[in-house]
Amino acid sequence: MIVLGIDPGHSTGIALYGSDGLICRTATWGEDGAAVYDILRPLVMLARGADGKNDVLAVVEMPAPAYFPRKKVSQRTNYKIAMDVGQCAQKAAMLAGFLRGLGLEVVEQKPLRGGTKRRITVPLWKAMFPEYKGRTSNHARDAAVIAQREYQRRKSLPGEIADQRIQERKDGER
Repeated sequence: MIVLGIDPGHSTGIALYGSDGLICRTATWGEDGAAVYDILRPLVMLARGADGKNDVLAVVEMPAPAYFPRKKVSQRTNYKIAMDVGQCAQKAAMLAGFLRGLGLEVVEQKPLRGGTKRRITVPLWKAMFPEYKGRTSNHARDAAVIAQREYQRRKSLPGEIADQRIQERKDGER
C-alpha cells in the first residue's frame, strides 16, 4: 500500500509514502491550481505502478472553515485568518474531489491542534526520515507526516512517530 498525504494551502505539500520510500513535493496553488494538479496526476500514476495494481490511499488534511476571534489581535487580522482558513478548506475539498475522480480512496483528516501539533523542523525531519536526502518545505514535511501516520495506522506498525508520542507523554507526566 502507498499513502498520498496532502497538506493543502497556498503552498500545497504533497508526499507519497510506502514501503519503497518517500517522495515529497510542494506546489504553489496559483490562479486555478493547475500546478498542483500537474504534480498530483503523475505521482498517482507512479504510485499505482506500471500495471496499475498498487493500492493507493489519499489522506487530505481538511480544515474546518470556522471563525474563532482571537483576543489581543486586531479585527482585521482575525478576518484575514478566517479568510485563509476558508480558502484552505476550499482547496482541500477540490483536491479530495480531484483524487476521487482519479479513482482513489480519500480520507479527510482534521488538522492536529494545540499541544499535539508542532512544527516539523529540519533536525526532527532528519530524525524521522533519515533515508530522505532531498530538500523539503514545511508543507511537504507536514504532508509526509500525514502520509506516514496513516500508513503506520493501516499497517498496525508503531513506528517512530508513535514511539516519540509515547515518550513525550511519559516525559510530560514526570
